[in-house]
Amino acid sequence: MSSLQIPFSLNYAYSAVYFQVYSACYLLAMVFIPI
Repeated sequence: MSSLQIPFSLNYAYSAVYFQVYSACYLLAMVFIPI
């Protein structure tokens, strides 16, 4: 059970970090490239 729980938590953490990086890049794009 733990062997399945660890990769799931790592995948969740990776997706959370990816979302934060994507949102940060989007905000920077909105600041430096105003529409």
